[in-house]
Amino acid sequence: MKTSIRIPHLLVLLSGICYAADLTGAWNATTRMPDGSKHKSVLNLQVQGTKLTGKIVSKRGTAEITNGMVNENDVSFTVVRVGTGDELRIEFRGNVEGDTMRLRMRYRDHDPIELIAKRP
Repeated sequence: MKTSIRIPHLLVLLSGICYAADLTGAWNATTRMPDGSKHKSVLNLQVQGTKLTGKIVSKRGTAEITNGMVNENDVSFTVVRVGTGDELRIEFRGNVEGDTMRLRMRYRDHDPIELIAKRP
């Protein structure tokens, strides 16, 4: 029996593939803390398919981005910071519109903090 794929069938098969925004490169980020202070950092990102990897660099040092995903314009990743004997797991979720990324940063039981990153 001969197998053939016709254009309509191919389109149905390809419709399940997720589009991921290309976030690859450096992003300058500003986080406004609850006390009103602003913290600067740089997100150095790589995207392969829907997988997001990279590093976040700030005055606290450099941390690897793990569990990163991009699905269309939605972005999520985790950063683990190591302090004085403990680990702080920080979850980031948000979206990207053009050259602006808006993320909500959550850690422990604190209220979410907004981070806004822009391409230089």
